[in-house]
Amino acid sequence: MPTEDNKFVDRLYQDFEQKLFKVFGFGIEGLRIAIDLPESEARPRHSVDDRLNEAFERGGAPQLRWQMNNEIACLEYLRMSDRMGRKANYDEWAEHILSLNIGMTKEELIPFDEEELPNFV
Repeated sequence: MPTEDNKFVDRLYQDFEQKLFKVFGFGIEGLRIAIDLPESEARPRHSVDDRLNEAFERGGAPQLRWQMNNEIACLEYLRMSDRMGRKANYDEWAEHILSLNIGMTKEELIPFDEEELPNFV
């Protein structure tokens, strides 16, 4: 995605960077360091940039904005659960994410499947 040609997309990335600093105290590069993983025999490659590019290709700027916010919401779920000493339930997580004012509404927060949660935590 050639963001240098799209000032609107550039602005989305600037907003994403600000939200990351607000919630976690680091920016996009810190996010890459924290969660990007190379491909291995045990797992496929995980890349924040790939996921953001795929979101833009799938649905343009609205999907990119949602994916950026979702990256924050999912990572914050892990941090929140760690602080609580247990897995946060959907209502706790949704209330917390809304309190962060990152631009997500409750309708945009997708409930997670309790049975699949152990795969992510």
